[in-house]
Amino acid sequence: MKTIHLKVTGMTCNHCVKHVDSAIREVQGVQKVDVDLASGEVYVNCDDSASINSVIGAITNDGYSAVEI
Repeated sequence: MKTIHLKVTGMTCNHCVKHVDSAIREVQGVQKVDVDLASGEVYVNCDDSASINSVIGAITNDGYSAVEI
């Protein structure tokens, strides 16, 4: 298992957090998602089948921006 650490911008409320969480959970291989609204940081625990690009792509497709920390 690996952990992906991201900074997500554009989240302004708990509804945004739910959208980001749901988008990431749709990526194959994702096991656990922890989204912190206050810091904009996201931790994703996943197996090797999930790539950072697929996680960032899911976030971007949902209307937010993300970069690896």
